[in-house]
Amino acid sequence: MQRASTLSFGVIGLCLAGSARAQSAGQDLGWSPPQVQLGPVREREAEHDEAAYAGPWKLERRWYGWQTLTLDAATVAVSLLANSEYAFLGGYWGASPLLHLAHGNAGHAVGSLGLRIGLPLLGIGMGKGVGADGESGDPGIFLGALLGAAVGAVVDAAWLGWEDVRVPAPATTPAGASPAASSRAKSPVVSPGWRAEVSGWGAWVPATSDAEHGGELRHAHGLRMGAGYASMSFGFEYSLYRLGRSGYTAEFDMYFPYVGVSFDLGGSVRAGLEAALGFGRAEFSDESPAALRGRASLTYVDKAFGAGPFVGYAHNLASGVQGESPTRFGMELGGSLSVWVW
Repeated sequence: MQRASTLSFGVIGLCLAGSARAQSAGQDLGWSPPQVQLGPVREREAEHDEAAYAGPWKLERRWYGWQTLTLDAATVAVSLLANSEYAFLGGYWGASPLLHLAHGNAGHAVGSLGLRIGLPLLGIGMGKGVGADGESGDPGIFLGALLGAAVGAVVDAAWLGWEDVRVPAPATTPAGASPAASSRAKSPVVSPGWRAEVSGWGAWVPATSDAEHGGELRHAHGLRMGAGYASMSFGFEYSLYRLGRSGYTAEFDMYFPYVGVSFDLGGSVRAGLEAALGFGRAEFSDESPAALRGRASLTYVDKAFGAGPFVGYAHNLASGVQGESPTRFGMELGGSLSVWVW
């Protein structure tokens, strides 16, 4: 029985092979193999199967910002249950940028990190002293940090929570053109002409634990206005540095002229280097710092907006007063949000 089945399959195979050779030679056998018709459901599945669908394609804009907001809500819940500020900081700074990377948007991850570092620190700087009565501490710091974190999360979801998804498109593109390629075409990250720049930033200046420099939170924030031409930028910045010293907090109003250069890394991401020399005055002492500062940054640019993290170092060149050493500035870790007008 097994040998008969094998023989039958062999005869069928020879017949099919013979008919294929005959059709390729132009002979009409009077019959053709049955054509399999796909039902409507299977046709739709085939259209969305990239292995079966050869195009054309188009890019469709889709919002996934609800996912970043969900992660932020989960971060708040976990940190409250664990009663840990470190759980909140880890989730707030890490979850959303990693989600953007999972969606293939490295530039959005850069912008997200910059927003989530810079805006809460900017809120702390602007809120310090608001509502303080000398007895209940400084509630403005907490409220400023909370407002800055909330704004950072909302801007992240509303601005950066978008992606381009490739979907089947009607065959209306002229011959030789690619809908996907034309949809992906973008203008240069930075216009080659002149532009005006307005930005705000917040930074953490890591505290030291020794007695000389104190152990309280050291932070800074600033607003700047400037101009740029192609990859160059320059302008003027007003900033406020709050730096811990032994037994008190030194506060400095600083004025920084700055100059910078940036490089296109692709994917709407710019790498930047900046140098600045600032002079200032202390609020409660006669110290007048002169700070030489350098920064390196990554910035995600989308049309007229930019956001990203930066790292820098500032060194106080001035001498101290009344026999004391000058206040130390040191390392900076922060983020910025910019508006560019062409």
